[in-house]
Amino acid sequence: MNKTELVKQIARESKFTDRPLTRDQVRWVIDALFAAIQTELATNGARVEIEHFGVWENRIVKNQDRSRLAGNIVPVSEHSIVTFRTSKQFRAQLKQQL
Repeated sequence: MNKTELVKQIARESKFTDRPLTRDQVRWVIDALFAAIQTELATNGARVEIEHFGVWENRIVKNQDRSRLAGNIVPVSEHSIVTFRTSKQFRAQLKQQL
């Protein structure tokens, strides 16, 4: 599913509520959500948690890595990466679908 498909699905599901949303409104909310997550992770280096979904964390990666081809240690500059970890409820739901 890409962003356009997500917008369509949410707009479709909102038609059954008291206040249906247009695709433009849904797109704006999704853009605002991801912008807030990006800003929080980039500026504060903190973590963003959405209950029953998961956690994004900004982690510092040490200055060495292992070469996948040769298996030896390769020097790399220290940098940060964003990781995502699903919540326990989300993992349980995924396991049930298997």
